[in-house]
Amino acid sequence: MMIALLEYQKANTFDKMILISPSANEDPKYDRIDWTERYEDYDTELIKDIVEAQKEDIEEYKLYIQKLKIYEKFIKSKTLKNFNETEKKILASMIILDEEGNQLIEKPTNDYGREPYAILVFDDLAGDSAYSNAMRNPLNSLACKQRHFRISSMHCVQALKSLPRTIRQQCGVMAIFPTKDETALMDICKENCSSITPDEFMKFYRKATDNEKHSFLLADFNSGTFRKNYDELLHIG
Repeated sequence: MMIALLEYQKANTFDKMILISPSANEDPKYDRIDWTERYEDYDTELIKDIVEAQKEDIEEYKLYIQKLKIYEKFIKSKTLKNFNETEKKILASMIILDEEGNQLIEKPTNDYGREPYAILVFDDLAGDSAYSNAMRNPLNSLACKQRHFRISSMHCVQALKSLPRTIRQQCGVMAIFPTKDETALMDICKENCSSITPDEFMKFYRKATDNEKHSFLLADFNSGTFRKNYDELLHIG
């Protein structure tokens, strides 16, 4: 499911796809995705580095837009008369020399063509320090702030309770497969569902998973919609 979803989203949503999993370089299923980066070992500094790199890419894009506007202004005017000192300095940073030594203003480029959107995929990390409940755990902090950095996270876990409450509360979408842990299901409902009652949530869950081993409840807490697998929209009643 994870791989199929990422294959679809790659062309439509994400500019950077980063995998963190102990089996990142061993499990052949991962080879279906053209990952920007793969890591086998989780480390708190790694998360901080990824976030900082994302911030830098966003700032680079903003600078690119600024340079592009100045470049287009120069192409139209062909004179520096209407440029302020800041614009002149930025324009000077775009000067290159051609093969004959003549100065040219190079049109700015950017690797992404938009503010980059990244997804971090965490797989097989249950029991790892990644899911510590410690206040200083960077994943807990990331879960609360990632939208400001144009980052999404995907956590693939066998047990719902292995995810810290902070991360669960920030999940916009969950794919919930059959489980015997109804206490965890009720916790999810209390933490994430504002549009339906616990009883209604459990009805949706049972409609999606009863007697079907590989079916799942796709709960979109952002829109308040619930589906059996991807395509069957569920209704109360």
